[in-house]
Amino acid sequence: MHRSNTTRIALRMFTAGIIALAGSATAAEQRTYSMTGAAVTIDGMSPFVAKRVSGGSGVGNIVVENAAASGQFRKKHLAGVKYEDLSLGITGLPSPAITAWLNQALLGARAEKGGYVSLADAQMNESSRLTWFQALVSKVELPELDASSKNAGEFKLTLSPQRTARSGSGGKVTSAISNAKQKVFMTNNFKVTVDGLDLTFVNHIDPLAIRFKSSTNPVGEQRDYEKTPGTVDVSNLVFTIDAARASTLLAWYDSFVTKGESTQEKERSGKIEYLSPDLKTVLFTVGLNGLGLVRLDLEPIEAGKETAPRLRAEMYVESVTLSSAPD
Repeated sequence: MHRSNTTRIALRMFTAGIIALAGSATAAEQRTYSMTGAAVTIDGMSPFVAKRVSGGSGVGNIVVENAAASGQFRKKHLAGVKYEDLSLGITGLPSPAITAWLNQALLGARAEKGGYVSLADAQMNESSRLTWFQALVSKVELPELDASSKNAGEFKLTLSPQRTARSGSGGKVTSAISNAKQKVFMTNNFKVTVDGLDLTFVNHIDPLAIRFKSSTNPVGEQRDYEKTPGTVDVSNLVFTIDAARASTLLAWYDSFVTKGESTQEKERSGKIEYLSPDLKTVLFTVGLNGLGLVRLDLEPIEAGKETAPRLRAEMYVESVTLSSAPD
């Protein structure tokens, strides 16, 4: 049967990760572990390959009792279990289904999902599985972008599960990986725009993080903790631009920062687009809302390096939206 390019890429990524894992006998014994390849399935979505996985363990809360008399050892016992966040490092962009889930979370919905991570041996037999239940999105980190880079981008997704469970070996994971649909992209293929600004000569964008805060409440007899979604916070947008081509940015800095014309109606909107190798097709878009310029600095200049002077701009971001191109 003919396999698509995305399927062949997924299989190569997974196989490379399994070979690297085969020599690590202690990985399963560690409470927090990391690896270079795993098959991930989220409820109602196509499976995908994660380059890195860490966390997800249940950790008992230790209570230390008061000693009956001085000099005595103090008794200890467990009172409840808390589950670590589960972090997934994915080479590629999120699928439309994952993007839709993230947008639900951005709107404040209680968007819980279950799923599991499968580890396998070199023959693609599942050796262990970590299953999670009722996970909320905890953090999304979009990759660093650089015009001179030759690296594939890595999308990072962190989940906050209500609980997790580990189990032993299962069947083959080949079918799950064969069905994986991941759009691999290069971090030098991007475009950033902000209303009223000429950002054609932006050459670098720092990673952008979206954090979902939640509250934790104990749940009766199960000794678990229920997590409730809270506020969403977006890190600042930071990028560098050719200083000789930044006249519109300098003008906004003068009015918004220096002169204090920074009311809500003076804020702007923009977007970051992740592009195909030919720079014509948009694969993924991050909509940026409520942008306000915070600072504008000249990048350090080193003697002996013939590089054009660059400005480093930093803007706060009030909210974001995410959009994936169809599979």
